[in-house]
Amino acid sequence: MSRVTFFFVSIIVLLGSCSKEKKTTLIGDDQVGMIGYGSLMSLQSMEESLGREYLDSSYIVHVGGYEREWTYIRRNDDPLTGPDTTGKKGFYIHNNDTVPFHSTISLNIAENKNSTINGILYIISKKELELFDKREIGYKRIDVTRGIQEYEITNGKVYTYMATPEYTKGIAFDSVSDIIEKSYVDLVYQACDSLGVTFRKEYDVSTKPFNARVADKIFWRK
Repeated sequence: MSRVTFFFVSIIVLLGSCSKEKKTTLIGDDQVGMIGYGSLMSLQSMEESLGREYLDSSYIVHVGGYEREWTYIRRNDDPLTGPDTTGKKGFYIHNNDTVPFHSTISLNIAENKNSTINGILYIISKKELELFDKREIGYKRIDVTRGIQEYEITNGKVYTYMATPEYTKGIAFDSVSDIIEKSYVDLVYQACDSLGVTFRKEYDVSTKPFNARVADKIFWRK
């Protein structure tokens, strides 16, 4: 059995063994929990930011009080998003025509006391958490320790990321010039599907559908 297969089998077994009574999970003194609810549900994506092979336990969890939505907006002219796009014009192909876009949309979460999201809980060191703080440009780290439904965290904290107001799409959102990259959608869906039919159904129920145009491939030019 491959390492990746073992990873997914392990967390699926954990899901199947959950009961109504909370289980106790211990986080080490120099560790924290981190929940991925979008691209970080992908082990490959998580390890790319971690910079190493992830060998610790992983858990399928549910966090109450939040709803997943496509509201994180990253504008092309934002210097914080990286030097590769700053000063360049983005476009995509639609109906054999080039269409300019101003921003890309990604997943975010919003407070909703009547909603629960599913995700993957990883255990990492406090130092490694700083790597994800740097990765999640435009997101703020929030404490969701008490919202986890399956586990009683006996030591340490569990975090996830929520977009800050200036990176949350608002009234200026345009369904044509603010787009979602298909590769991002595929990554999220593939991660969900690899965790089983139930996990994917729960993702769909707890996620508002996107209304932006999905671009198969994007291009940049000066």
